[in-house]
Amino acid sequence: MPDETALYTELPALCGELARIFVARHATDRLHTAFPAISSDLNVSVLGLDKRALAGLAYATGLSPDTVALAPLKNSALQFSIAELTASPGIGAAAAYQIAIALIENSVTTCAQATVPVHVTDVVSKFAIPYTRAPEMSLGSPNDLDKIRSREVSDAIDYAIVTIVDIEGPIRLDHLTRRIIQGFGFDRASTRRQEQVKRRIPRTMIHRSRLGTFVWPEHRDPETWLEFRRPSPGTIRPLSDIPPEEIANAMCRVASNALNRDALFRRTAELFGVSRISASASDRLHACLDLLLISERVKSDGLTYSAHSRVFSIGSDETYIQ
Repeated sequence: MPDETALYTELPALCGELARIFVARHATDRLHTAFPAISSDLNVSVLGLDKRALAGLAYATGLSPDTVALAPLKNSALQFSIAELTASPGIGAAAAYQIAIALIENSVTTCAQATVPVHVTDVVSKFAIPYTRAPEMSLGSPNDLDKIRSREVSDAIDYAIVTIVDIEGPIRLDHLTRRIIQGFGFDRASTRRQEQVKRRIPRTMIHRSRLGTFVWPEHRDPETWLEFRRPSPGTIRPLSDIPPEEIANAMCRVASNALNRDALFRRTAELFGVSRISASASDRLHACLDLLLISERVKSDGLTYSAHSRVFSIGSDETYIQ
């Protein structure tokens, strides 16, 4: 489904299928019991019945044919079961089925309207932290990088690793490597030089997955970190540059209210300044959603996704997902 409107485009077919199931399994249930949430303000006109069916309902309820359309549902159709309406003269199976569809559709749309929408700006203000880029660093001359085994150069690289990762981490491994190499005056560097720099990065800070290799600050645990970082206004953080854990954190926040998948992906991408979701970005969002479903931070009813109400303990703090 391309967006939320698609859900409503397919609503008649969905309600029709639900009505068939309801008629087959609950034909003898009184409708006021089966649909307790139907508004008491609704009248028979919302059922969309033709004149013949309205006349049949008037006969069944003892109301005037001229006034039955304005009768409250709770005092008319909801008093009966589908089986009783089907057997009533003038109504029949087709009209009883139409009544079931109308009641189900009204229930679905009422629930949808009662749901408070999630606004991206609200999510950002409450749960995001600013994304901060580490300042450019001058670490030496191009010739110095060939002396990586010297104490002075290795110390400069180690300092740059800690500084950049503390400010900007988690950061892609190749981005961190490129930033350090640029600190020595290179726009590009050979694979050999890149590997020399990578070997200076402590292995405990490197986290690899099929969604990329990222370097994390030692004080930030990927398993328990629940924040995400927003870019500066007017800028974009490409999803390929963001660790899956961070995308999943943002997606979990967006899912505070149930959303269909495409709306969930679009609003998650917007948090990182991304307005157009490419095929590769969509694949990445799918993979992050899978992580949330596997970890049970997000649940699905087949149509929508919503965050579980769970508590994560981090040290002495308790952080609520929803």
